[in-house]
Amino acid sequence: MFDVVEHLFPWELDQSMAEVKRVLRRPDPASGKPGGVFIVHTAPNVWYDRYAYPVVRLVRRLMGQGARYPKNPRLLNVAANADVHVNEQSQWSLGRTLRRAGLRHVKVWLDSPPQNRKENVLFAAARFALFELPPFRYFFEREVFAVGEK
Repeated sequence: MFDVVEHLFPWELDQSMAEVKRVLRRPDPASGKPGGVFIVHTAPNVWYDRYAYPVVRLVRRLMGQGARYPKNPRLLNVAANADVHVNEQSQWSLGRTLRRAGLRHVKVWLDSPPQNRKENVLFAAARFALFELPPFRYFFEREVFAVGEK
């Protein structure tokens, strides 16, 4: 389920998760067949939009790049996201949703696409700290990934 979760209302996501659990195959130790694995990608990490984006926007405005950073982060890349992102997730909320649906061996993590920016040493150090070190990374990483089994 790639780039779908954020477009489903909570009740729709619960129904979808029930169907995922229903159709996933259980592992069969007797035959050696593995069970099914459910894979999720969703973006943005809701904590980024709520807590990190205002900081990013302020820094970018101070750098003279404010026109590229609208107040509503949903308008940053695709204007339609303001209307169709109805259920953005954090690392914890997505994990809770998968476990509530009855999936096991749930693993959820955050990541961001490579930035490949040419920055001065100060910005490079700040980027490393914000994207790699807890607790900052929970807020600054943009994308949420998860896997779970039946």
